[in-house]
Amino acid sequence: MSLKKTYGNIPLFKKTTYELSCYILREGRNINTYLYLSVIYFTISLITAKYKTKNIYTSFFNAFAIFTYLALTIIYFSANYFTGAGVNETVLFTVQYGLDGAGFGEYVMLLTVSALSFVIIFAMTYLYFQIIKNNAYPKPKRLKGAIHNVFLILAFVSHPLILNLNSIYKSRYAEQSNDFDQYYKTPNIIGQKAKDLNIVYIYAESLEKTYFDESIFPSLVNNLKELKSKSTEFTNINQIAGSEWTIGGMVSSQCSIPLFTESGGNSGGNSMSGSDTFLKGAECMGDVLKNLGYHLAYIQGSSVEFSGLNHFYDSHHFDEIYGSDELKDHLNDPTYINGWGLYDDTLFSIVFDKFELLSEQDKPFALFMATMDTHHPDGQTSKSCNNIPYGKGENSILNAVHCSDKLISEFIKKIQNSKYANNTLIVLTSDHLAMQNTATQLLVKGERRNLFLIFDPNNKQYMPIKKAGSMQDVAPTVLHKLGINTELGLGRNLFDQESLYISFNKLFNNYNEKLRSWRKSILKLWEFPKISKTSYSIDLEKKEVAIAEHSYRFPVLFKIDSTQYLAPMFKDPYATKKYYENLIDKFTPVEKFIWIGSCDKINHVFDHNFSDVYCVAQGSLAGKVEVAALQKNMLDINISHMLNDTKIDMTQYNARLKKILNP
Repeated sequence: MSLKKTYGNIPLFKKTTYELSCYILREGRNINTYLYLSVIYFTISLITAKYKTKNIYTSFFNAFAIFTYLALTIIYFSANYFTGAGVNETVLFTVQYGLDGAGFGEYVMLLTVSALSFVIIFAMTYLYFQIIKNNAYPKPKRLKGAIHNVFLILAFVSHPLILNLNSIYKSRYAEQSNDFDQYYKTPNIIGQKAKDLNIVYIYAESLEKTYFDESIFPSLVNNLKELKSKSTEFTNINQIAGSEWTIGGMVSSQCSIPLFTESGGNSGGNSMSGSDTFLKGAECMGDVLKNLGYHLAYIQGSSVEFSGLNHFYDSHHFDEIYGSDELKDHLNDPTYINGWGLYDDTLFSIVFDKFELLSEQDKPFALFMATMDTHHPDGQTSKSCNNIPYGKGENSILNAVHCSDKLISEFIKKIQNSKYANNTLIVLTSDHLAMQNTATQLLVKGERRNLFLIFDPNNKQYMPIKKAGSMQDVAPTVLHKLGINTELGLGRNLFDQESLYISFNKLFNNYNEKLRSWRKSILKLWEFPKISKTSYSIDLEKKEVAIAEHSYRFPVLFKIDSTQYLAPMFKDPYATKKYYENLIDKFTPVEKFIWIGSCDKINHVFDHNFSDVYCVAQGSLAGKVEVAALQKNMLDINISHMLNDTKIDMTQYNARLKKILNP
């Protein structure tokens, strides 16, 4: 296979540069209204800056304000390139929980341009400071100086990144309601028996229903449209909080809850790979199917460590879990991979072989898979589609969608034409709506909805179901097709029930706010362990800590509440000091913690000077904090004295908070 990839006659590097330039110009034309106003305010503040009192301090402040404002703008554009919605919970989840298994190849140019932009604005503001700090200015004018201050404040307050962060803060600290248990349902399958049907469930990466709109994307997905005419189609599946990225969409569609995490609001990363369990307290579709005697398998072409997918499926009774690391040694051509892993044409071949193998066994099965070729921003087109571009082939993501239309349709038809067709139920959904990609300007013209199709071998008549719902309704709806009638989590069977999405929108016009008011109740479903013995062990070679009958990869910060429940909060090794500080400064005086991570970061917070790589700190902010360097494996570290320490020194607590907040 040739590794050379072209965009028309443009080589890959120039293609990426070209697309990034188009994105920047496109955003410039359709710039966010708030950012447009913010830029106007900031420009006025710069013009009126000359009327302020001038000394070394105000000169430095002006330079710092310029740098900060431009940095915020770079961050906003970079995040918007990923999400199409600026900085949201998806961005924070990815930043907070790491990027293990991510495909960086698609973002090399963006990351390079962003880094270079930071260097340029730093140089500009430094030069500005050097020029103005020694210059004499006319006598300051208080009124005009006040105008400068007002417009400078307005520039920051109206900046979309600040508005994004304010929205995230409100969602994380929303007022909590106590009626979660009235709506959250544990599945009841006692006395029920499933139909003799196996399941093949396809998560099509970002393949939302909007791509089927002929007025926007003529002849883009003709093959799937033909198949759709013999399916049950749910036409109004909305995207809600906690389901905006792959693992969030999977949790929503299988467990019927939003993905909220301890150190984030509704999301937050894509990697919970530090924990050995994932939402263990939630009953999901996998748990129900396992109780019905199903064999469960999950296969995707990218790493299953990304987002902690391996732990999610393992925690919910999947027997087989395969990602790029498990599959790459079985490829006929090991070089035929992309930045994420396997191309979809390779993946579908592997999954069909698994389908045939499972079908030959005398046991019902559910085979789940996830595609990757249509991943934002550009997509990756499998080589089997090299001769079938979409239109003139000028839009890379549409080429990938057009290819996925072919590959997914061929895969479904292959199952439907097999000797196992009569007892195989096929489900096709998007995992989430498409994020920022090279077709975003077209997508926003349509009514954005997730894709949800069921191909029932016993009913091949087209049946559109138009009632509104969300991805949380997928699991109980699919189970209904198996003859299992049960509510599950916050999901409802759309064949004969009203979705909570509709119920709460009728009452409050905002289901997302209701979900956020249940955040603390949903967090309990992680089933954070309770400390049953007063010691833990650290394996320095494996970078793992064994505590409360579980193992966790470090760096990790544990919060231990007054009832000795343990809440782990993760971060990758490159976490900033501020990340941990922002977690610790939320701890109450009575909450204990164990922090295993970089000595440099722990030194900074607790005034030590260990030169080792990893350290451990344990105690409470209002009491004693023990700090030690990890130079070898440590077994049975006793924490009974720490757990029993009830002394509270508020002077010390406030002093530590002050140091954390003002490093």
